[in-house]
Amino acid sequence: MQNVLVQEGTDWILYVSCAECHEFIARYNVNRCYHHRAGMDSYLKSMPLANISSGYAILEELAALRRDALSGFQMVFKAIGSNR
Repeated sequence: MQNVLVQEGTDWILYVSCAECHEFIARYNVNRCYHHRAGMDSYLKSMPLANISSGYAILEELAALRRDALSGFQMVFKAIGSNR
């Protein structure tokens, strides 16, 4: 695995990729964790129960998180000149 730690605003974000195939594996934040392959399970485990409003809202939030995590991953590895 290859890990890259990036500061985004006041948050520190860790992007993880596979060393062999260079695939996006996960993005970690101090407050919230998202594992790309685990999807919904990963997202729900990092979410306080008080924040759950509806199943549809959670699916929308997860879709936005997936897009943001993948675009952030691509931007970071492009910036460091890695073939990802």
